[in-house]
Amino acid sequence: MSIEAQTRSIDFCPCAIIIDSGHVRQENQKGARQVDNAESPRASSTRASSTAAHPPAQHLAIYIATHCEICQYALEVADEIRRAYPQVDVQVVDINQTTEAVPESVFATPTYLLNGRVWSLGNPSITKVREAFGAPAQAG
Repeated sequence: MSIEAQTRSIDFCPCAIIIDSGHVRQENQKGARQVDNAESPRASSTRASSTAAHPPAQHLAIYIATHCEICQYALEVADEIRRAYPQVDVQVVDINQTTEAVPESVFATPTYLLNGRVWSLGNPSITKVREAFGAPAQAG
């Protein structure tokens, strides 16, 4: 389903993600609770491949969390951006699965970093996607 066909609201996960000294924990209105670290089949730290002849013009890192329901839509957004904008290197990072350091600017999920800078807190609108990447590539 294309981004345009989506009518979901742009929102954050109802839980706060607290990153403290390299440890990630989830808090919600009931207080802290342990996060299930079962690996998501679509993300832990996945990156779209790019060819050496045509390096990507932009890098988009999407930080998600295993427990975050809204992050499931972020996976759809990632797939659609990969399809519509092949020049964009898209990486999905599950903060509960990665061994890489999570940037300090990632304090909620989903968070989108474009070329290392916060681009969207929560899932972006189609307008925001087009402003950043231009018109989608035409299927040929």
